[in-house]
Amino acid sequence: MRVVLDARMWEHSGIGRYIRGLAAWLPKVAPELQLELAGAPARLATLIEQVPADRLRVRAYRAPIYGLREQLEGSLRLGLAGGLIHVPHYNAPWLLGRRSVVTVHDLIQFSHGVASAWKRRAGFALLRRAVRRAGAVISVSHATAAALRAAAPGLEGKLEVIPLGVDHPFDVKPRAEVEQFLARRRLSRYLLFVGNRKPHKNLPVLLQAFARLRHQAPDVELVIVGRRFQPDDVVARAVGNGVPGVRDAGVVEEEELARYYNGALALVIPSRVEGFGLPVLEAMACGCPVVISRVPALLEVAGEAARAVTPDDPEALAESLQGLCANPRLREALREQGLARASRFSWEQTAKDTLAVYRRVWRGRA
Repeated sequence: MRVVLDARMWEHSGIGRYIRGLAAWLPKVAPELQLELAGAPARLATLIEQVPADRLRVRAYRAPIYGLREQLEGSLRLGLAGGLIHVPHYNAPWLLGRRSVVTVHDLIQFSHGVASAWKRRAGFALLRRAVRRAGAVISVSHATAAALRAAAPGLEGKLEVIPLGVDHPFDVKPRAEVEQFLARRRLSRYLLFVGNRKPHKNLPVLLQAFARLRHQAPDVELVIVGRRFQPDDVVARAVGNGVPGVRDAGVVEEEELARYYNGALALVIPSRVEGFGLPVLEAMACGCPVVISRVPALLEVAGEAARAVTPDDPEALAESLQGLCANPRLREALREQGLARASRFSWEQTAKDTLAVYRRVWRGRA
């Protein structure tokens, strides 16, 4: 069986982590699989190093995402490739059909996005066509699957929920290594946020809660890790205005991110909506306590291993964070629960479940 995986978004955060996880593990769990990565060959060099060179090929595919060229070039580069096509997002070329698998991570840009109305309408039409034409559709959570069924009815029988995974470098690090990392960054007691800075991440509420917390715990800082999407976003303004205790770490490599998780008092994710919540899983795997907003996808990932609060109540969030910062026993309990919870997720299992979907589509095509 030959599979062509659209890997153009491999450098992105969530979808990129998904592509990298599949590219690393599919050859390990399926020796018979012939896997091709479609994208710019030079940019995929790092991915190729992660698996045996004789097991992985690259198909040149340089079209930018979300454009007419993607539809035209994708239909040729992928549609004429033969085998099975896996598009890890809903931006599948229109000419792909039953021999394709489409993964939908979330529908956030249609409800909480910053794109113009016509772009949202065009994207929604693309989504509906992609999932209806595909031979199989993968959703990364039951929460996203429910939203997808409402948006594109008639997917029964071909919609599969396959959670994301976690593995190295997201694990518990030696204490000396973490202390050295914190010393270099002059960090001691800090809370951590990880994610892009789009509106649904609810960062204004987090900053309001942190301002309240500082009155009770002036030694606690807030570190923000992730990409900004607007030059003058709420975090940039807070840092620029000298708001005490807020640090903007920007985008960091995975090894550095794992150390941030290991050293934090807690990860805080106050989102109004999520498709999965990969930072929650990564933090738990690193032994970092987690505080989340009470939304379906985050509750699905964290289970009982996190503290949950309503997303639009900064006072309740501040109170929860204060209790966590002041109570080492609570942090240790959440750490142990999180480690146990994270052990249920792995990229190996994600790859195995994805392979099972491939095989069903492949048999249906034969």
